[in-house]
Parts: sequence; structure tokens; C-alpha cells
Amino acid sequence: GGVVVENASSDELGETLSSFNQSGSGSGGSSSGGSLLGLVGTFLGLGIIPFTIFTASKAGDYGFQDDWFRPVMWLGLAGGIVFAIAYQRRRIRRLGKDKAGRGWFYFGLVFSAAAIGAMGSVACTSLAYIYWQPAPIAHLQERLMGSEEKDESDNIIAIRFDARPRERHSGQSLPSDWGQLVAEEVRTVRKIELLGSGVTNEVVSDLHTLPELEELYILSDEIDDQVMPYIAKIKSLKTLTIVGNITDQGFKSFEQMQQLTYLDVGKTVGTNRGMQYLSKLTNLESLVVPEGVTAGGLVHLQQLQLKSFILPAVAKTDLGLEYYVAACEPQAQIDLTSWEGIQGPGLIHLRNWMPIRQVTLKVTDKALPYIEKLVGIEQLLMSESKVSDAAVEHLAGLYLHLKSLDVSETNITQQGLARLKLALPGCAITGGSLRSRIDRATYQSRYPALEFDGLESYLSVGSFKYDGSHPLTAEAWVWPELEENSGNIMGNTRQGGFSLSLTSERYAKCGFHAHRASLTLVSENSVPVRRWCHVAFVFDGDKVTLFVNGVQQSQRSVPGGHRSSRKKFMIGADPSYTNSPTGMFPGAIREVRLSRTARYDQSFTPAERFQSDAETIALYHMDAMQGDRVEDATGNGYTAWINGASWLAGQPSDGNKSPMAEGDASSQTIVGPRQKTESDNPDK
Repeated sequence: GGVVVENASSDELGETLSSFNQSGSGSGGSSSGGSLLGLVGTFLGLGIIPFTIFTASKAGDYGFQDDWFRPVMWLGLAGGIVFAIAYQRRRIRRLGKDKAGRGWFYFGLVFSAAAIGAMGSVACTSLAYIYWQPAPIAHLQERLMGSEEKDESDNIIAIRFDARPRERHSGQSLPSDWGQLVAEEVRTVRKIELLGSGVTNEVVSDLHTLPELEELYILSDEIDDQVMPYIAKIKSLKTLTIVGNITDQGFKSFEQMQQLTYLDVGKTVGTNRGMQYLSKLTNLESLVVPEGVTAGGLVHLQQLQLKSFILPAVAKTDLGLEYYVAACEPQAQIDLTSWEGIQGPGLIHLRNWMPIRQVTLKVTDKALPYIEKLVGIEQLLMSESKVSDAAVEHLAGLYLHLKSLDVSETNITQQGLARLKLALPGCAITGGSLRSRIDRATYQSRYPALEFDGLESYLSVGSFKYDGSHPLTAEAWVWPELEENSGNIMGNTRQGGFSLSLTSERYAKCGFHAHRASLTLVSENSVPVRRWCHVAFVFDGDKVTLFVNGVQQSQRSVPGGHRSSRKKFMIGADPSYTNSPTGMFPGAIREVRLSRTARYDQSFTPAERFQSDAETIALYHMDAMQGDRVEDATGNGYTAWINGASWLAGQPSDGNKSPMAEGDASSQTIVGPRQKTESDNPDK
């Protein structure tokens, strides 16, 4: 009975399938079962297509090679055909040829099985690979462990891996086969940057297989000389920057890199010996040499024709400049401000670049005889050089070609600057922040004085204030040292106050603030240069009058009375809004007196040395030397604090030196207010 039931079931199934496949219809339960089976088969047949594509794509992301898919697909196809044949033969044995289906059914079965076998094989193999691949990484960027740069065609052209502290890949290390992965995945890469301790010699070993790699930057304390043969194999390499433990032994590999145009080995441990291996890099345009290389090591590089050559500080000497000039193409300009080892002889070699347009340097007077020989130079920038007025004699010889000269913040004085302008009439000369120094050969005075350099020297009397409640006479004996001698003699004219000064043409000027106006009085004629001159103004409560050498020059009424200033009172300068000195005076001042009366109302003969009386507010003889201060001779306590001014000894007519003098026209510079007794200085 069991056999009969089994046969009946098989026959019924065969009839149902046969009926469904051949006529497309059935009856009763058999028809419903066949339709359901057909729907399921159709769903599976259509669903396997996107599933196969998805799994194959994922496997590709995990590193599965595209070439492997073809044999897997053929294997699945063959397996499907074998399965279809075996399945059909089984059906024939059970149902017979008539019920098992005819030719079209057989063909459809084989085709379907082959297609499903091929796709199923690819899908299953992909799933197996994904499962088998250890620590799978989904994206190429993550597999390369670096940031990427792509071109317009979406090709990766640059990779950057940075494992330094606080960087993107901090603490990570590249696998030893990283170079092989790059060679297999991104053969279009042109630039690679590998930074941090996670970079080892082996990482670079396969980079020579990249056909377009032109630029390589490696920074790692894990690399040494063993990495150099790997780099030497990269024949497409043009630019190389390497920071690591590369010694002279590793430098030998550079002999095989003659295609390089840029090389930076500044942070390696190479020495003079290693420079001999760079001499064959005839295509090199830019070179940065190791910090351990001295000027002597540059001798090997003289045959190069570099456009850019960066040297360490120890090589920046006169000898180094000789080799530098020999190794470089002629340049239109050169900046030697960082060459602190230059004494002068090396400058001679700049003549090989003539005509050179611009030279920038910081030197001393020792270099001047060599600069003098650079005939043909157009621009010479010597700002902050330690050169003195001796430069005038040497620079005068450059007058034929020199068009621009900068001697700002040098030791050249204002007097030297004036001589330079005469010696170089066709040259634009910049001489900002230059000191004035009185010519001792022409200076003369019976009494001591203070020399002001026009740059930093002044006296501060912060305790003195004038509120305009009484008349005022302000007067001083001054020695203008320069032809163009603008500067303040005394005053505090910010937001009120008064001042005495000289214009650039040496006209005496008085500035006086009234409540309703700001007044300016100017002398009729300029005061003589390098002569003692008495300058004064008198305010009598209604008007202010300017005098020069006792002769009245100008007078104006003061509407509404005087408007006072809260700023410091200064001698040799005028305070800014922040009480910093401005408009410093170049020359000497020997006598200053402030009086609470209108001492002069007509022309007079000024006293050579002022005297103190009941109307005197403050009096400074400039010979009451007390270290860093000038005491008020009236005893009123208006001490003047010295900042950078120099004492000048007097030369009395009787031939005896003044008590402070140690020699004719000698000087002693007073740097500034005392540091130990700041409480004594109201300006601190």
C-alpha cells in the first residue's frame, strides 16, 4: 500500500507540473500549487540578480579581484547545467519521457539552472570572501589609511597619511604591504606624503611600481639608510623631501636619482661627506642641505645650476657664499639678512652675478670695503646693519648705478645720512630711525650740556603741570646739529598745553593751546645750524610772544586763556596721547628755565647762564649731574629724568675743565631712569 501511495503522489505531481509547464493551466489543488511554485521561482530568479551584483560589489571593496569572477562564474554555469541534466534524468526515470516534458521544457530548465548556477556561484563566493577577509574595511580610503586627492576624472592623484600627534591618523601604523596595496589599487597616484612614526622602510618598498609617482614626502624616525634603495627605484620621482635617520651612507643612493629636480634633506643627519653624492644631480633645481653641513661641504656642489639653495646657519659664511654663488644660476636679487657669519670677503663673488638688481644684507663696517666693489648694483638694502658713518666713503663709489639705498636703523647718524645724499644725488635713500651725533670737531660750549640723538633721547618732568592761572616764560639754549633739524625742545601739547620746537628748516616754533583756539607762532628766519641759540616764548595772560636770540619774532592773542594739558612735560620731546615721547630733538640743550612771570616784553640780550629767582618755577643747568637725573636748581623738586641722553662736557674760557669734564667734548650716555629707586621717579 505504501508503494501505491508514493507512486500516486509522484504521478500527481508530475501531471501537475507537466500540465502547468505545457498548457499553463491545471485543475483544483494541483493548479493552485503549480501557480505558487511558479511565483516563488520567478521571485527567486529575479531577486538573485541584484543580490549577486551587490555581493560582488562588496567583495570588490574588500579586495576581491575582478579577474577572479570569470572562473567562478564559469564554474557555476557548468554546475548549473550538470544539475539540470541530472534533475531531468531523474524525472524521466520516475515519470517517463511523456510526462517529464518535451524539448522546450528541457531547454528552459537547462538555461535557468545555468544562469542561477553562475550567479549563485558568484554570490556565494563573494559572501565567503567577505566572511573570510580578516578585519574587513569597507572603503578604499580607509584601506589606504590616508586622505586622498582626486582629479577631474575621479582618479586618486595624491595620498596623505599623517600619524603625528594630534593629526588625523595619530598613533596608527601602516602595514608593511601598504605600498603593494597602493600599487594595486591607485596606480594613478602622483604624490604621496607619509608622516609619523607609523611609517617604516618596508612601507616604501613597492612604490617604484607606481608609473606616475612624481612627488614623495617622508617624515619618520623609523626610517634609515635602508629606505634609500627603495626610493632610488622610483624612476618617475621628481620631488623628494625626506626627514629621518639618513646618514652619508644612505646618500650614496642619490647617485641613482639623477632625474630629481627638487631635493630636501635638511632634516637628515648627513654631513659634508655626503654632499659628494649630490654632485651628479645635474637636473636639480632646488636643494635644501642637512643642518650638519658646513661651508666646506659645499665645495662638491659647485657644478650644479640651482634656482633655489637653502643652507644651514653654520654654512652661511664668506666661504659658504662663494660656493653658494658658484652652485646657483645668476639671480636678480639676493637676501643675505640671515647670513650672520659674513664678514665681507664673500661678497666679492656676487660680482659673478652682475648686473645684480638687489642685495639685502646685515653687516658691519668690516664689510664696507667689499660692498664698495659691487659696482653695478641697483638696490642696496642695509636696514639694521651695524654700520657707521664710515659707510659714506665706501658707498659713494656706487653712484653710477645705485638707485635705492636703505640705511634705516643703522648706526649711521643723521649727519652721515646728509653726506650720503650729497654723495649719491641720483639715489633714493631711506634713513628712518637714525640717530644724530654731534660732531665733536665743531661743537663748542663753555658749559656742560645734554646731547639728544633725535631718536630715543629725552627728559621727563612728570611732576610739572601748568594750569594757565599765571603768566609763563619758557626758554632754553639749544644747539641744532642738522641742516634738517626738526624736533621738540620742550612741551606737552597733546589735548592742550604748550611747546617750543624747530621745524625741519630750523624755524623756531611755539605751539600754545587756548580755550577757543590752538595757536602756532613761527620765527621769521631759520636759526643757525651748529651754533648756540636762545629760544623763548612769553605768555602774559592775554597774548603769547615768540623770541629768538632775544629778538621778537611773532605775537598772537590768546582768546579765553590757556587750556592746560594732562600729559607729561618733556624736554627734547613731546608726549603722545599715551605719554610716549615723540618728535625727539637732534642736537644739544644746555639751559632750560620756566618762570611764572612774563620776563620779556621787548627785545633783550639773553643771559648765557640762567639764574634762579622768586619767579622761577624750574631751572635746569644740565651740569647738575646726579646719575640718571637733572636736579631742579630752584629746589622746588621738579626733577628731570634722563632717558638715553648723553652728557657733553663744557670748555670754559679760562681753560679749566668743568667739574664733570674728563676731556674736550666728552660724553656719557644715560640710559634711563634708575631701577633701584623707582619710588624717587614720579614718571615710573
